[in-house]
Amino acid sequence: MDKLNYINIIALGSWNKKIFTPNWVSANVFMNTSSEKIEGMFNQEEIEIGYIFKGVLLLPKDSMIEIKVEGDNLSNAENALIFLSRIMTALPHTPIKAIGVNFNYTVTDDTAPILKNYRDWKNNVTFDDLSLGKLTLVKSENGFMLSSIIEDRVDETNVLFNFHFNGSNIFMNNIETLNGIIQKYLK
Repeated sequence: MDKLNYINIIALGSWNKKIFTPNWVSANVFMNTSSEKIEGMFNQEEIEIGYIFKGVLLLPKDSMIEIKVEGDNLSNAENALIFLSRIMTALPHTPIKAIGVNFNYTVTDDTAPILKNYRDWKNNVTFDDLSLGKLTLVKSENGFMLSSIIEDRVDETNVLFNFHFNGSNIFMNNIETLNGIIQKYLK
């Protein structure tokens, strides 16, 4: 059995977080014309403000924008991708280094294809009293690179699937398509 814990999108670049005022985010990112509730949150240490709208968390920072959806709500995750597209459209001159889409799963079934040989590798790869605790598998596809990071925890295994895109070719895909690519490794 697998459980999707969260999906997040990270856009690395030179962002000016001061642009992301409540009014600007409401009008340009969320396009909130009906005065739906937008929640705000503050990181006092970093002097950052974040927003939650329709189940999507938006955290603008100087070096990246994080857009996160908790749980397995794929329609909220599609909204997250739409919000990123709107940000990139509104700020077309912002230098963007890369975009990552991360799917974080908890996998408790050792028969999942991605875990099939992992247990054997883990038991056979040791150095003195050290053992394998994390494994990264990588695959290149048209337009992206997929990294799968398998990490053992006490009662479960965490698998992070990271899709790495260079620039705006992320928009050639949608969240369901990316999640579909992952499913062959889980089922």
